[in-house]
Amino acid sequence: MGGELDETRSKLVVLISGSLILNFAVVTALGIFFMTRDTKQHYSIVEACYKAMNELVNASESTKFNKELFNKSVLKDFRKHRNKFNFKRVQLVKYLSNSSCDVVVKDKKGFRNYLVDLEKSNRFKHYYRVADIRGKKISSKYQVTSIGGF
Repeated sequence: MGGELDETRSKLVVLISGSLILNFAVVTALGIFFMTRDTKQHYSIVEACYKAMNELVNASESTKFNKELFNKSVLKDFRKHRNKFNFKRVQLVKYLSNSSCDVVVKDKKGFRNYLVDLEKSNRFKHYYRVADIRGKKISSKYQVTSIGGF
C-alpha cells in the first residue's frame, strides 16, 4: 500500500512540475512578444496635421523627418521646394473632414493657409499620414486667431 501511495505522489509531483514549467514558458513567451512588438500611437486627425506641419516648421537641411507621418511624395516635394517654406510656427489647426484639416502657419510675411489631406490605414504607425499639402487663400479672420498651446 505504501508503494502505491509513493507512486501516486511521484506522478502528482511530475504533473505539477510539468504544469509549472509549461506556465512559466508561456508567460515568458508572452512577455517577450509584448515587449518587442512595435507599439502604435494613433493620432487624431488634428494631432496628425499638427505634428506633421510642426515637423515642417522646425525643418532644417539636416532634418530627419518622421517618415511615418508623411507620404514619400510629400517629403520629396518639400525637400525640392524647401526654400519657399520659411515658417515660424503653426498658428491654427482646424478639423475639416475625416481626411483633411486646415492649417495656418506664420512666416516672415504674415500668415499662410494650407489644406492638409490625410490618408488613413491600420498599417500606419499613427493611423494617419499626410498625403498632400496645398496652399490656399485665408478665407476668414478665425484662421489667424491663435489657440492656446500652439
